[in-house]
Amino acid sequence: MMQFKNKYIVPILLLALCFTACMEEPIEVEPQESFMKVFNHERYATGAYALGVTPLLDSGYFFVNRRPIANSKFGWGGNIMRTNSLGQILWEANIPDTYENVLEQPLELSDGRTFVVGMHTTSLATVFLMADPASGQTTEAATFAEFIYPLAATVTADNHFLLQYYNHRNYTTGLAKIDSNFEIVWGQEYRLSEDVITQNPIVSGHLNWGKRLPFFVEETADGNIVLNGLYNFSFALLFIDGTNGQRINEILGGQRYDAGIMDAEVLEGGHMAATVFEIGKQSIVPSAIINDIGQASDLVAMPYLGLDFRSESEVEALEVDGQKVFVFAFTNYTGGITVLVVDQETQEILVEKQFGEGQAYELADMAATADNGIIMLARTTMASKFQTTALIKVSERELTKEKEEE
Repeated sequence: MMQFKNKYIVPILLLALCFTACMEEPIEVEPQESFMKVFNHERYATGAYALGVTPLLDSGYFFVNRRPIANSKFGWGGNIMRTNSLGQILWEANIPDTYENVLEQPLELSDGRTFVVGMHTTSLATVFLMADPASGQTTEAATFAEFIYPLAATVTADNHFLLQYYNHRNYTTGLAKIDSNFEIVWGQEYRLSEDVITQNPIVSGHLNWGKRLPFFVEETADGNIVLNGLYNFSFALLFIDGTNGQRINEILGGQRYDAGIMDAEVLEGGHMAATVFEIGKQSIVPSAIINDIGQASDLVAMPYLGLDFRSESEVEALEVDGQKVFVFAFTNYTGGITVLVVDQETQEILVEKQFGEGQAYELADMAATADNGIIMLARTTMASKFQTTALIKVSERELTKEKEEE
């Protein structure tokens, strides 16, 4: 039998005790704070294409996928999914084929009712579809024949809908505010300051990527509205008075300009952050004063390499660990997703994280969550063939810069 002398045992015990004492305390993270889910949902073989995600009041998530439908003018219908706070699927449902051009952003009112917005296949009218909370089956809640070609929608702090649409008869972008009973509060249409007849290179390049044009509408921190509008294929970021729909300002893009806005986050006092697309590239703008900008190419970009110019790119304003930041997310050239956390005041990159090592992920959407984290919806594949959807939750702790030891 092998014998160990005490002179060997004591140093080993001391070494083990030292190692144990030197270990850092484990970081405890609740399962709902951080996860990555890839969904093997029933209809992935039909080509589900992730569009947008909304965090819900019950801490779950509601998201929309695009799916192909036959004998359609536009060729795309919708698929919706709902999860709990852990990203576990509660239900999945297809939107009936009588509705297409389903908008990216699912909607939730303060009473917990959830909706998606689509377009009727024959009349082209805008339709609000309410999702059954138990099954996801959708029924018509309201139809607006006067608003055709819906582009984007959101819910305001006072529990109203904002609907952006395109009036193809006079080539204007329209905006309507609609209350929770589907009564129209006000409606406006906006002509840009230049009439453009020909399709400009920026839009042409964006269409050639096979992407949806970056329409969006959001309520700003001061209660006004920002939207990306279209007039005869010319883009402008419009700033709208939230009380009556009157235009306040605009940042032009499109014909005879070099850039357009992909996403924007507007703060009080006329400050904003944005992501900007140009022909062959995209860039990040962590700070701009709206009144100083006439066109998108005037925005001063942060020097950062690796942003795939074909990517959707998103920006959200958050406060993490007591610090006000902008969180940028985009698909990178290596086929993953990059998240940058940037100090709002100094424009310093505080945190940079990569998602998708060994598996290709393409960003579809990002939203802030109630726990000061973010949720990202992504496109990926199963068995390197079937396109499906992924949900990535990032906690506040992961977005916080590690403090240096004194």
